[in-house]
Amino acid sequence: VSRVYTALGDVQTAQGSLKDALDSYQRGLAIDERLSAADPGNTDRLSDLSVDYRSIGDVQKAQGSLAGALESYRKSLAIREKLVALDPNNADWQGNLSSIYTALGDVQTAQGSLKDALDSYQRGLAIDERLSAVDPGNTGRLSALSVDYRSI
Repeated sequence: VSRVYTALGDVQTAQGSLKDALDSYQRGLAIDERLSAADPGNTDRLSDLSVDYRSIGDVQKAQGSLAGALESYRKSLAIREKLVALDPNNADWQGNLSSIYTALGDVQTAQGSLKDALDSYQRGLAIDERLSAVDPGNTGRLSALSVDYRSI
């Protein structure tokens, strides 16, 4: 059911209904928090929580609530760091970790915290450089590198 709320929030975001999207994402988050609490070692549940916080942060950023977005992104970051620590060879989780660093950097830039933003962007870049070195023909990884360099 939580994934239905996520999908609904995605559609609402695309339609510009940010208040409704935030509500949908928060409903999905509430479900995922309960499921994760019941099975704390389940990495799929942790990943879902991370996506929930990221989606909520994206809406908060779009609404101009930079402090709220930063808090949500940091929650997503903590979960993504935990997932990468559990399986350091999981390239998808590493890529997700890099992308949350970019999101953090974007909010920090908007807040005028340029030193923090640069640090976030550089952390994402370091991950993307490692991933690109392992899979140099992956255009998604190359695109992520381009975003990293542009942001820096």
